[in-house]
Amino acid sequence: MKDFSYITNSHPSFIEGMYQQFLNDANSVDPDLKKF
Repeated sequence: MKDFSYITNSHPSFIEGMYQQFLNDANSVDPDLKKF
């Protein structure tokens, strides 16, 4: 199992921004974030 502690320790607005970026273009985010 991969360690996703870096995600849970992130600021919610950062996670929301990454999610919006993913929705706009799934290839624009790191492949590990796609799994998350």
